[in-house]
Amino acid sequence: MICAAVVLTSCKKKEETQTALYNDTAITEFTLGGLTQYTPGTSNVVATLTGSNYKMVIDQVNSTIYNRDSLPIGTAVSSVVCTVKALNSGVILIKNINDDNFAPYDANTGIDFTQPRTFRVNSSDGSASRNYTVTLNVKKTANKAFAWQEKADVDMLKDNSKLRLVTLGLDLYTFGVKNGAVVFGKSTDQGATWKAITPDLPTPVAATVCENVVTQNGTMYLLNNGELFKSADGEHWQKIAMTGTPGLKQLFGAGTKELFALSNDGGIKASADDGANWTSEKIAPNAALPTAGITCLCYPYQQLAHTDYMLMVGNDGKQSVVWRKISTYEGNNKGGQWVCLEYETTNKSRLPLLTQPSLVQYVGLMMAFGPGTEAYQSSDQGITWGANATYKLPANTYSVATDSSGRIWAIGTNGKVYLGSFV
Repeated sequence: MICAAVVLTSCKKKEETQTALYNDTAITEFTLGGLTQYTPGTSNVVATLTGSNYKMVIDQVNSTIYNRDSLPIGTAVSSVVCTVKALNSGVILIKNINDDNFAPYDANTGIDFTQPRTFRVNSSDGSASRNYTVTLNVKKTANKAFAWQEKADVDMLKDNSKLRLVTLGLDLYTFGVKNGAVVFGKSTDQGATWKAITPDLPTPVAATVCENVVTQNGTMYLLNNGELFKSADGEHWQKIAMTGTPGLKQLFGAGTKELFALSNDGGIKASADDGANWTSEKIAPNAALPTAGITCLCYPYQQLAHTDYMLMVGNDGKQSVVWRKISTYEGNNKGGQWVCLEYETTNKSRLPLLTQPSLVQYVGLMMAFGPGTEAYQSSDQGITWGANATYKLPANTYSVATDSSGRIWAIGTNGKVYLGSFV
């Protein structure tokens, strides 16, 4: 027994000193340290900036790292301290500016980012390496003021209920209910002129189509009286033959590869084959889905390749309800589940109840608008929200959307069409 104890103790000590080595390489975190902003061309300090507020995007597909939100004009980037971490304790190096040699990365040494820099990660077992191009974007000119510019005054948009703005590429489409009938509108010249269109949909067209339209990859999808249709121009619609009876209640979102709908059985269903087949989605327990004012935003999830971040906003008649899904559509770990971003009862930064919200991403910001004038911004992917006075809407605005060029549009029940821009 004494001999066995000695052997076991000896083995344990040996195991504790072993180090696992890996052959994979990746930068997993890149955070800027403190920064100083100067009046351009002078040594006058304007502000001291918290670098971590400027999130660095790590594009693992293209091996690039950059800040989507540019640093303010006059920010010094000739000696920036940054925190860089690699997968599985990979060894991080940085290429010299003046030659092709690499030097060890030092978390306490400022780095010159006046030009793009090359970082290299060597795997811990020394068998593989990977280069990343790191760029710090700094604004070249002072911030311009944002303003909503009136583009048109459209009679058919006046006094509509359920008014909705949808973009398909650069074209603008409106859906509303006026005098009991659904009105379809379209502009193909950047909001300057509009025409009423008569879609070749089976009649009667339900008023609920205004909240049952989504777009994906140049195609518009519409749910009308339980039937699904698609169109490339808003006028000519093709019925999609759905397998079985999926029982779709509301078509509310579209990701890169999937369409999403609320179902009559109180769940969420998804289709990855153009609406032909629908499967039930995984939903986290102990939370209720929204029942009204439902909209959805999809954008690339920067932390993972081939992944969408889906954010659904609605209300339960008393308060706003926010759900999300991190949806991976390639690789071995496809899928994900819908999770409610529950609010603490003491949280004063929750999204206010919006009867018909619009959810958009504009100049890198996630924003929600409702009937009225207020604009709300979230910097933590939908958990907390705050009013943003910069993008405050004109009076009587009812619906907001962005087009394929990233421009932001708004329409109102007073017939006004607005384009937002920095002037």
